[in-house]
Amino acid sequence: MGVKFLAAQEGLTGLSSEMEQVSELFDTQAVLREVFSDPSIEATVKQGILRDLLGSVISAYSLRILFEAIELEEPGRLAEAIAQLPGLLTHAIEEATGALTTTARVRAFTRALYSSIDDHVRLGEIEHKLYQFADVVTSNSRLRRALSGIGTVSVQRIGIIDDLLGAEPDKVFLESLRFAASAGRIRDFVEVTGLMAEIAAGLRRTRVAEVHVAKPLSDEYASRIADALSAASGLAVEIHQVIDEGVIGGVLAVVGDTIYDGSVRHRLDQLRSRLGMATLAR
Repeated sequence: MGVKFLAAQEGLTGLSSEMEQVSELFDTQAVLREVFSDPSIEATVKQGILRDLLGSVISAYSLRILFEAIELEEPGRLAEAIAQLPGLLTHAIEEATGALTTTARVRAFTRALYSSIDDHVRLGEIEHKLYQFADVVTSNSRLRRALSGIGTVSVQRIGIIDDLLGAEPDKVFLESLRFAASAGRIRDFVEVTGLMAEIAAGLRRTRVAEVHVAKPLSDEYASRIADALSAASGLAVEIHQVIDEGVIGGVLAVVGDTIYDGSVRHRLDQLRSRLGMATLAR
């Protein structure tokens, strides 16, 4: 409510376009999303980063709204919250209340839709298709915003899905995407499809590891990583690769709430830290 209160007090003129710029920045800069979703980094540090990056680009009032979002939102949802701000600020404030479709509703619909499928192979195929389509949407920021409800209405978003996948033979998969796009409120389409894929994996009694890499892994290396993560987590794990320019090399894997960081950047940061300590010790 803090963001909505500020907007109600100060007015909406010019805010939406500035928030569009910020949203675009988060869309295109993986390192920003990584930093701002890290719960170990203090809110004041994140606010300082935004001030340094945007203080001379956007108005002081827009910066206040972003600071408020950092204070109020969970770190893992901050990038999504920022993406929603342009849409929220173009509507009357009272209409923005409850702007997110609840995760509980997504889970309930998905479990009801998938629980009737006894074939685990088919569930795995649906899960794979969800990730594939989410990757396509992630690579197109305009499509992602449109399917997430920013500047569009439900019937338009469903129409986009039908235009793109109208000939899709798997009607359950198509219905999954139509549901993800149909929410009457703003909700990140990629996040919803990711949650649906995780539920499909859970029904097959597996966990999905989101593996961030600089370039696609070979089948052999991907299998080795899946085996290593299975051994480390004690769970049956399958991996979903995310091409991430911030990784440089190596892998960063997320299994549930656990992060396994073997990326080159992480090792460089460790080296930099050790060199700094060595310098102080002299």
